[in-house]
Amino acid sequence: MLYESSRQPLSYGHIISFSPPDDGHSFVFSDGFISSKTILKNFKTLDPSCKYLHSLFQIYPSFLNSGKKAALNLKEELKNKYNEASEQKKRAIIQDTLDKVSHEYKFNQETYEKLKDSPISFDTPVQFLHITSNKFLACNFEEEADFEKENFKLGLSEYPSENTFLKFLPVYTYQK
Repeated sequence: MLYESSRQPLSYGHIISFSPPDDGHSFVFSDGFISSKTILKNFKTLDPSCKYLHSLFQIYPSFLNSGKKAALNLKEELKNKYNEASEQKKRAIIQDTLDKVSHEYKFNQETYEKLKDSPISFDTPVQFLHITSNKFLACNFEEEADFEKENFKLGLSEYPSENTFLKFLPVYTYQK
């Protein structure tokens, strides 16, 4: 993490990178555009074509995402549930969903602005927004990691979800 050497508490809005404790030259890296996969990339011998910027994440609070879920499911719902419904009813449903998504987005932005620069507490859900692709770091609970099969695979997700909510936990909870 970038802030370890300065001993500042991590706060919402800070930009960080992730590195294994035993290798200060490797960082979680993703292009984010062509592929949403994340890899551990070594920057010891810096390739001029490789951009360190692809390893940076901004810390955000957990966002509401029920309106987004409804919007993503709307097409199927309209096709299945309201197959015979009038166009006017469909438009009303679409407008209602758009309003919900808009209010949710504004609420999430206001929440971020209120919490920006405030310290992060342990056991509080946070999200990490990939700086270059504007996608969220997500844990894929269905796939195992490529090299360490007992771990889950990390990737990038376009939208916030339960898989993008991560927590900082004190080490002693894992040692018990």
